[in-house]
Amino acid sequence: MYSFRDSNQKDFDDIAAFTKDRTESFYMFPKGRFPVESKQLYEVSLTRLMPTVIEFDQQVVGYSNFYDLVEGEYCWLGNVIIHRDFRGKGAGKYLMEVMITKAREELKVKQLQLVCHNTNTKALFMYYKLGFEPFDIKLAKDYNNEDVAGIKMRTSLSKD
Repeated sequence: MYSFRDSNQKDFDDIAAFTKDRTESFYMFPKGRFPVESKQLYEVSLTRLMPTVIEFDQQVVGYSNFYDLVEGEYCWLGNVIIHRDFRGKGAGKYLMEVMITKAREELKVKQLQLVCHNTNTKALFMYYKLGFEPFDIKLAKDYNNEDVAGIKMRTSLSKD
């Protein structure tokens, strides 16, 4: 069974190890370097809201946070990553449900937004199944300086 809690500095050694290659690293942390360093992730977390980990049997298996809060309106979800051994096992869905609840109940925003790259098909489908819909596209450069589409998605957090 999964549980969640606020992240702490020690967690970032585990989180940094979640990415097995440049592609996964880019999906989680587009502005970061590969290999991802725990210090780098921790420093970014200090600039974010509610950095959160999920655990399975006291093992950190997922991470995310919020940024760019517009009070009472919306915020952005960032740095979403699930340990590769827990993908396809409900961990991503659980993490997203936790973050959606936190955004609605603690940040009290009406909408949650995120960016997912067009090459991250599995994540795009998961977000869509959770009620996120595309609303814009931004040009981004991947780790090879190739063009990719950053698909901006959002979901309403209203309970009606």
